[in-house]
Amino acid sequence: MIDYLILTVAISLLISGLLMVFFPKTLPRVEQTLNRPVGERSVMALRAGIPGEKEIEAILNRPVLRRAIYWDQWIRRQPRAVGVLLLAAATLCMAVVAG
Repeated sequence: MIDYLILTVAISLLISGLLMVFFPKTLPRVEQTLNRPVGERSVMALRAGIPGEKEIEAILNRPVLRRAIYWDQWIRRQPRAVGVLLLAAATLCMAVVAG
């Protein structure tokens, strides 16, 4: 059972890594998809990690979520390097499953 869970994580890491390695320009589209509200309520927010970002959102009367994904600026500058790291993590997960 745990093998299937690790394999599922490995497949998701593999797909994410391949997308970031071969299609790094799709990163803004992924951010827009994750930040899109469902109905009139935001489900999650993907932030750039700018200091004081939550305070700015509160001033602009945007809903400030307790849990949010912070998108580091390094990921925007080096999407292929992050993709390679995700592929390495997927390989490690597959090696664990293979024994």
